[in-house]
Amino acid sequence: GIANKEEFMEFQRKLMEQNKIKHQTDGRIQLNERGKRRDELTLRELDELSKDTRVFSSVGKMFLLTPHNEIRDNLNAKLGRINKELDGLYKQQSYTERKIKETEEGLKELMILNAVKGGKK
Repeated sequence: GIANKEEFMEFQRKLMEQNKIKHQTDGRIQLNERGKRRDELTLRELDELSKDTRVFSSVGKMFLLTPHNEIRDNLNAKLGRINKELDGLYKQQSYTERKIKETEEGLKELMILNAVKGGKK
């Protein structure tokens, strides 16, 4: 009946919203993972340079001569922020996947219930 149709529409709406959130979270995870790899590579390269090698950091469109340890400290701080954000994003991803599964189960139960009711008429 009408109530089942409304319930079905509500499940569909929830599922679409949850899939949208999951897609956005996956994109943010991918972006952060890429940044993390880049910063880790930069740190490794920096470690291989001799201490008297001149290194520069970009500030807008210009490059400033910057001490090794300052660049290393900035990269480590940035990696710390990225790891913290990734931790939260992975938790959100897991939660959203669980919610999607629950909504799909609810939708399946509703469809089975409708099939049983339809068969009894």
